Amino acid sequence: MITMAPLPDWKHLFQCVFKREYSENYLATPWQKNGDTSGWLSRSAWSLALIYKWRKETFNKSNCIVWVPDYFCNAALTPLRVSGATLIFYPITEKMVPDNHKCKKLAQITPPDIFLFVHYFGKPSNSKTIYDFCKSHKTWLIEDAAHVLKPVKGVGLLGDFVVYSPYKHLPLPDGALLIVSKSGPTNFGDKIISITGLPKSWVFQLKEIEIKAANYLRSSNKESIIWLIKRISQKLRIKRLNKFSVKFSESSDSVELLSNIIGPSQSRISRKLLPVFIKELNSIAIECRKNQLYLDKLLYSDKRVSIVERPLSREWSPYLSAYTIGFKDPENVYNYFKLKLGLPIVTWPDLAPEVINDNNSYVSAWTLRHKRIYISIHQSIRHSDLAKKIKNF
Repeated sequence: MITMAPLPDWKHLFQCVFKREYSENYLATPWQKNGDTSGWLSRSAWSLALIYKWRKETFNKSNCIVWVPDYFCNAALTPLRVSGATLIFYPITEKMVPDNHKCKKLAQITPPDIFLFVHYFGKPSNSKTIYDFCKSHKTWLIEDAAHVLKPVKGVGLLGDFVVYSPYKHLPLPDGALLIVSKSGPTNFGDKIISITGLPKSWVFQLKEIEIKAANYLRSSNKESIIWLIKRISQKLRIKRLNKFSVKFSESSDSVELLSNIIGPSQSRISRKLLPVFIKELNSIAIECRKNQLYLDKLLYSDKRVSIVERPLSREWSPYLSAYTIGFKDPENVYNYFKLKLGLPIVTWPDLAPEVINDNNSYVSAWTLRHKRIYISIHQSIRHSDLAKKIKNF
């Protein structure tokens, strides 16, 4: 059985009942530097909305402009959209870095208040140019490290804010870490708390957005219990009765259904499970790299599939295994890998409607969306399961 998400061991599941909760500061230890201020939320999407709120209040503005890469998930922007943010999508290159020339031209028309910079799929991106850009425009810089398992060289050093999403990598129902740095381009220094408030207040500060979405939001604690039941069912190999497959499709709405969002608070189950995995981050990184190498070898025989850049000396750990496909119809390829071969394949991202409806301006994002597939390589996938799935490839 190959699942899309990592599965906890039985010993991990017992933690939910018997283990005590640790402090938020302790849970943030592997990701934060000395002098950082950090706090936990359920999803990084809420972190973005919170930063937007702080920017508005700090500069006494009714609205702020947030620059987002065109190659980005629309669903993750929902809290920002509900907050009333003006979203500007800046183009990236096919190497998945900001197109500096186009960004400079765009800044002459609509300079950003907040710049969201992404380290895609675990690989550190060179952010020095963007650091200088943000410094010159007095822009707050967010390093989106949601695809990064743990800090590595080139990640988390230059942003005013850094966001991590451990729940994407670990068997957790939720859990996203927001870090505020003293030494980003804005140079907050010791003014952080006067801008952000204490981390224990961050969930409360998001109350206004919660109220706006009250009819749609799901409780993170209730959803974590559902998550736990599903993981136990998977461990017992109970087949799902409502088996379905996510289709390859583009979003047509400016805001994803709010029913896909859980509330901003981190669940108790997540806080109980996280301490165990903190001790296992290095071994998890190794297992993910092994699975990627194994999968690359199995797929190597098909000349229509080529691997995307890999770590050379284990300097970073991949979140998903990326491949470029040489087929004309991406939907058929997606269905072939996912439905016929039963591989844990995903397409990424669900592009924002602004990008979909103007693909001439966002050529690289459109190309990447339709020329790439991604396969889950998390630590609970066994080599033998991969071999069984791909033996007839």
